[in-house]
This record gives sequence, structure tokens and C-alpha cells, in this order.
Amino acid sequence: CDEIHEHPDRSIMEMLERGFKFRKQPLLLMITNSGSDKNSVCWEEHAHAVDVAAGDTIDDTTFSYVCALDEGDDPLNDEECWIKVNPLLDVILTKEYLRDVVAQAKAISGRLNNILRLHFCVWTDAEAAWISRKSWESCEDPEMTMDDFEGKPVWVGLDLSATKDITGVAYVFEDGQSDDDRPKYALFARGYTPKESLSARELTDKAPYTVWAREGWLIATEGSIVRYDYLAADLIDTASRFDIQAVSYDRWLIKTFENALDETGATLPLIEHPQGTNQRKGNPLWMPESINRFEELILENRLRIEVNPAMRSAIASACFWTSPAGLRRFEKQRATGRIDICLAATMAIGAATAVDASLPSSPWDDPSFSIMS
Repeated sequence: CDEIHEHPDRSIMEMLERGFKFRKQPLLLMITNSGSDKNSVCWEEHAHAVDVAAGDTIDDTTFSYVCALDEGDDPLNDEECWIKVNPLLDVILTKEYLRDVVAQAKAISGRLNNILRLHFCVWTDAEAAWISRKSWESCEDPEMTMDDFEGKPVWVGLDLSATKDITGVAYVFEDGQSDDDRPKYALFARGYTPKESLSARELTDKAPYTVWAREGWLIATEGSIVRYDYLAADLIDTASRFDIQAVSYDRWLIKTFENALDETGATLPLIEHPQGTNQRKGNPLWMPESINRFEELILENRLRIEVNPAMRSAIASACFWTSPAGLRRFEKQRATGRIDICLAATMAIGAATAVDASLPSSPWDDPSFSIMS
């Protein structure tokens, strides 16, 4: 009873599915419009349906059909897009009716969200996806591998974790010039996660971690916490194959990683990438600017991206806290999934595109660095 009171919708769903054992050919049909709470069964089922339809999740027990507007569609001003989210338009729902509700949405702002949600399949409670699937996939290159950049300069982003999150590592290379002589870049990423709890977290996070680990997008380290000695060894191997210019990192757990690195006797050019919206004196890396540069590279078609479902999921899950001045930083607590790889990619791009290339070799060597700053 306590479980039902805490999560009634999920509990009812689970009881229905457990009843399948009494049926030879059970079939559960679910149909809904968009909702207003991403911490809900409705959102979980919607996200799973989208992933199955897109091929990001393999689930032969699920058939999904998802109606949605495309990026840039404006249902309040363009009737041509209505059919995309109303496949029975002019059969059981008329254009005249939709014109009336659109007029209401324009005239009464308090009705706008309900109309967008119920008639045009728009989730209204949360921010739109940071980078649309269409924009992201237009930058993906299935033929690109890191071997193509052997011996080239590389900038690394590092977002560390302990037990529940994923440690994200991203690699950014220069990749030629655009038609207007601006630099282009290539992006790769991997995640590290504890092997012991992999299956349990897969169920909790609704993400195919075991598949990603089998395919090499996640490295599952032995034990219940991420093994930084694995990570240090891999970065040392990276340094032997490529010319590491900087490893930009979040301060969280960096001393633990540095201890693992010290055990190898190797050094790496480390520089802190602050996560907040305040710019540090003497540090060229700044999260609002790195976010802006990431967006610009994608929108200007100056970034090639490895086809990586774990990174794609992290990007799709990202959301922001925005300051009164419009400066953005990532907010893990409100994200719909693990975004550690997204943060690592953003930090790597920030380091690669920083105007000031004179990055210190270690934060402890940087006179402007202060543990209280």
C-alpha cells in the first residue's frame, strides 16, 4: 500500500503487467497525449517509445507510434503542421475546431500550455530539448573513428563520478576549416561506470547500460565504484597516441583521480573547468561560454560527432539553470537522465575553442587558483 500511495500510476502499471502470466498472448495497449510532469509514468513510457521508434533501444516486445511536431513547427501560426500530431484531422477532429482553440491560446495565455499539450503533443512543464535530435543526428558521422586523428592535438573533457553517476570523458579534435575559414571540430566520448551495480542502475535509470557496455560506449570497471586507475591508464594511452593539449575537469573528486594518476608516474595537462555561471579571473574556461560554443558548432555545421547512443542520450537529457542575466549552467538534479557525458563533451569543446590557448599544466600550478574561489 505504501508503494501504491507513493507511485500509484507505476504500481498500477506493474500490477497489470504481472497479470500477463495468466494469459497466453497478453497485449497491453497504451495511448496518451503529452503530459506536464517528466517525473511520471507517462513521461517514462513516452521516452521509451521514442527510443524504440528511433532504434536507440532494442525492445522487440514494444511497438510504438509517436506523433510529434518537427523542430521549427509553429502550430499557432501554421496549419500545415497540424496533421503531424492529429493523424485523424478532418475525420474525428475538424480544422475549424482547432482554429477555435488556437484563437483561445493566443487570446488567453493561461490556456496556452493545455492547448499545446492536449492538441499539439507538446510537453509543457520542462524546457525543450537543448539540442534537437534532428540537429544532433545531422552532425553524426558513422564513418569517423579516433584512428583518423592519430598523432593530432586533442582536448579532453572529464566529468568524474563515484557510484551512481557515469564518469564522462570526451575528446575533441580540430577537423579542418569551414567555407569561411573558421575551424571545424570532431567529437568522441566514452563513459565509465561501476560493473557491480550496472544491471540495477539500468532498471532505475531506464537506460540500456549493458548494451552500451557491450558495444564499447561505456567501460564497466570492476567493483561498486568507478575505478580511476582504469581511467588514468586509458588517458595515458590516449596521450601516447595523440597530442593532449588540455584535460579540462570539474573539481568534484579531482584529487582522487590525481592520486590514481600519480600512482602511474605520469602527468597530464590538467585545467579546471568551473561549472557555475561566474567567470574566474585568469581561467579562460567558463561554462556559459562553453555551452554557447557547443551550440554554435552544431548550428553552423562545424562539428562532426561520433555515432554514440550513450552520448546522444546524455545530450537529450540535459537541462539548465539560467541566471537573471541569461547565463546557463547544467543542472543534474532536473535532468531526465544521466548527463555526465554531455558535461564532459561541453568542457572538451570549451577547452578546444578557448581564445586563450595558454592553459596551465595543473590547477595547483595556477597562481589564480584558490580552493575557496
